[in-house]
Amino acid sequence: MNVSELKVDLINKITNINDSETLAELKAFINFQSDENILKVDNETKRSISISKTQIQNKETITNEALQSEIKQWLGK
Repeated sequence: MNVSELKVDLINKITNINDSETLAELKAFINFQSDENILKVDNETKRSISISKTQIQNKETITNEALQSEIKQWLGK
């Protein structure tokens, strides 16, 4: 299928959807994929992301299981 045929096929399938939740999810996905919704982050967030990437590269991470255990200890459970 070429691009035009895919678009027509999608339009036909979308017009047959009557579930507002599904349509809202489709709309959110399409909006997310569009250039208009570029995620903009401030410098502090960029710095945090950079630090996180470095920590991952240096294997300075723990498993989710270990984290959950630490949280339970911290909460006194």
